[in-house]
Amino acid sequence: MARPPRIEGFNYNGPLTIFFTICTRSRYAAFAAPDVASQVCEQLLLTATQFHLEVSAYCVMPDHAHVLLNGPDERGETLNAVNRWKQNTGYWYRQRTRDFLWQPGYWDRVLRAEDDLFNLICYVVANPLRAGLVDDITKYPWVGASRWSIQDLASTCQDCERPSWWSFRAAQLKPPPSRHHRRG
Repeated sequence: MARPPRIEGFNYNGPLTIFFTICTRSRYAAFAAPDVASQVCEQLLLTATQFHLEVSAYCVMPDHAHVLLNGPDERGETLNAVNRWKQNTGYWYRQRTRDFLWQPGYWDRVLRAEDDLFNLICYVVANPLRAGLVDDITKYPWVGASRWSIQDLASTCQDCERPSWWSFRAAQLKPPPSRHHRRG
């Protein structure tokens, strides 16, 4: 699949809210390993802070991550943050497995004034429920936000819907490569 283009001439910095979907290389289930999922979550929150962003919601699924980033003011550097996060976690992963973590690029959607931010937060948080990974979102360790606890998110997102603009495409999970696998 080709790398999705960015909006030509659009400034992704400043007070914007952008929804990202970022997939692992070949859609293998790298985040099924708790140490990898934990590192990816920790680095996301750290990197967002470094680039003056709020993580409104995130969910790390076995083969992809959903991230909703908000630049509360002019200092927010959204694309730089995402690129740094992918770079740092990709390097960490490659040092341990000799394999690549991320596919090139990512999908993003800049939210508009008429978009329902609350509904999108609920959509992100409820991903593990819809996928059947857990029956209680508070039991899924790889979902959260920089401002709210998982309990806060779970209690307010009990009846969420998929945003109207969302188009769903099912993807098959692939097992992670062995630790001794090398890509040529």
